[in-house]
Amino acid sequence: MDTSACMMILNVGVGEQSIEKSGMNLYPNPNKGIFTLEVDHIPLENSSVLIYDLSGLVVKELSLTQVQQNVDVSDLADGVYFVRWERQTMKMILNQ
Repeated sequence: MDTSACMMILNVGVGEQSIEKSGMNLYPNPNKGIFTLEVDHIPLENSSVLIYDLSGLVVKELSLTQVQQNVDVSDLADGVYFVRWERQTMKMILNQ
C-alpha cells in the first residue's frame, strides 16, 4: 500500500467542542483578549501551549499548570490564531 499521498487533517473549527471529545477546549471564542483554556489532564512532564499566527510563527508560549487556565492574549493583534497543546490544535479568534 502506497501511503506517500496520505495527509493528516486536523479539525480546527471554531464550533463548540466538548473537552471529552478533543481533550482541549477554549472559550469564549472569539474573545476580547482573555480566554479560558481547559484540558482533560496535565502531563507529568512540563506541558507547553503554543499560539501560532496564520503564517505559522509562534507568537506566544505558556506553561500549562492547571486543567483550567485563563490565557491573556491582549498583547496580540486582532486576528485568527491557532492554539496547540499536545496533539490538539484549535482555531482562536481575537477581536478586541
